[in-house]
Amino acid sequence: MTLTTGQKLWLVPARGFGEPREVEVGKVGRKWAGLIPAYAGRVDMETLGLDGSSFPGRCYGSREEWKEQFALGKAWIALHRELPYRPNNNVTIEDIAKARELLRMPVYSPESSK
Repeated sequence: MTLTTGQKLWLVPARGFGEPREVEVGKVGRKWAGLIPAYAGRVDMETLGLDGSSFPGRCYGSREEWKEQFALGKAWIALHRELPYRPNNNVTIEDIAKARELLRMPVYSPESSK
């Protein structure tokens, strides 16, 4: 994401560091962009991660983007938790290959797992 002075971002602090809120890009550098209000610190221009030395967290392009990413993370965790330890007898190698394709995972080959 290319950041510009005056651009609004949605700041989500790490747990225990406050509530999510809107901030503004104040000063743009090569690696970091300063945020307004100043106590929010600075954000990495590539990852949008906050400089965690004083105020850990992450910024998003908007509150809606954050909500989408949050929902995706929750859905992924739920899927992960619900996967059985072993597939039932009706699941085929082809079924697993289709699931991997849908999830944009690399194609499995028995040789690659050695």
